[in-house]
Amino acid sequence: MQIYGLNDRGHPVKLLQRALNEKLKRNLVCDGHLGRVTQAAILQYQEQQGIDEEDADGACYGEKTQSSIGPFIEKRYLQENDFEKAAKELGVDIASVKAITQVEAKEFGFLPNGFPVVLFERHKFYQMLAKHRGAGLAAAMVNINPGVCNPQAGGYVGGAEEVKRLDTARTIDETCAYLSASYGLFQIMGFNYEACGFANVHAFVDAMKRSEDDQLMAFVNFMKADKKLHSAVKDKDWTEVARRYNGPAYAKNQYDVKLAAAYSSFKG
Repeated sequence: MQIYGLNDRGHPVKLLQRALNEKLKRNLVCDGHLGRVTQAAILQYQEQQGIDEEDADGACYGEKTQSSIGPFIEKRYLQENDFEKAAKELGVDIASVKAITQVEAKEFGFLPNGFPVVLFERHKFYQMLAKHRGAGLAAAMVNINPGVCNPQAGGYVGGAEEVKRLDTARTIDETCAYLSASYGLFQIMGFNYEACGFANVHAFVDAMKRSEDDQLMAFVNFMKADKKLHSAVKDKDWTEVARRYNGPAYAKNQYDVKLAAAYSSFKG
């Protein structure tokens, strides 16, 4: 087990920073650098848990701290075995899954506050309200809160503020609100819950809240539900993967080129 001290760097430190943000309600920069601010957060965690690392300042990321917070990190964030499981489910090699994840996913599946990364779509909420509760209510909500319910897309605020928009929509209609946002690493819209293998959108959102592994497996099911996309991944036809997943403008952002390059780097 590697011990990390002040100014050490590494991926395990980045995972620790993410976990400390959730556990301690901090807002550490998750850069993998164990600087003074991260060191102070480690000390806070150690004091909270009654951990003594027997270090000069008691704030190294040592064996006791790793043993304490490790199970949370392993359950919460993507691990190598998660990629292996996804690859087996799709019938492809691990390099393919890692390439798609690197290019198509967010860096993190959770915000520092522990809620999945979310983007609330006010125009989708307007559509869902009109469909499930009636056009009259949808129109009324536009007048009351156009930032949350609107026939036009927009109103994005980013980060944790998107969760607030979602929560506001939930007070109007929880199901419609959940259907109208995208979640996690792959930003899958709630209305795609069936394609992701869930009986309802509430079960889907619960899974998005649990772990990045759950987010990855939802994406795996989403790909399997699109037979042509699944075949393209199996064939390593990155142009078709990019076209089907990103739409006709995929070439503008070179998603096909990025996927091919990422695959080559992981294949080695």
